[in-house]
Amino acid sequence: MYRKAWEFIRTNPTGVALLVSSVFALTSLALSGFSIRDDRAGAELAEQVAELEGSLDQLRKADAEGLQKLEQELEAAETRLSSLQASFPKTDTAFDLYRRGFALSLTSGADLLSVRRIAESSQETSEGILELNTYQLEIAAEFSNCRSLLTKMEQEGLGTIALDNILIDPDVNVCSFDVIVASGNLLESVNED
Repeated sequence: MYRKAWEFIRTNPTGVALLVSSVFALTSLALSGFSIRDDRAGAELAEQVAELEGSLDQLRKADAEGLQKLEQELEAAETRLSSLQASFPKTDTAFDLYRRGFALSLTSGADLLSVRRIAESSQETSEGILELNTYQLEIAAEFSNCRSLLTKMEQEGLGTIALDNILIDPDVNVCSFDVIVASGNLLESVNED
């Protein structure tokens, strides 16, 4: 079989050369097609990468703008919250006064009916800012028990409270009075100087 093939090649060298060159041409053409297809795919991928990078930049920009907007909204909300909290009445003193008044009224044989704030003011002194809060207390008790409670309240206050507008009605066993509570940052102001 090799002899026949060799003999054919020797007798038809042009046909064989044409056949071999055709095979090489087809192979080259096929490889060129693959190369062109790969180049196109590479170009398409490069375009897609460029589009994705552009989209990613837009998303980062939108994210930064959204974050900045949220931070501004948070700051505005915190400002509103601070102003609302500042506008709320301070309840610590009222609750403390109620607890102290309730305990003292029990030992005096009186019933504490209500505590409500009726005034608030502040005064600037050489020692700092002095806050004055006035609360009205209403007590159900007999005359002697009301007097006992008033005495105990003044003793308990140790100079930080004062009683005013005392009204005792023995006919209905009710007494009411205003308690002026003084508080402030006096020591802090002295330490700062």
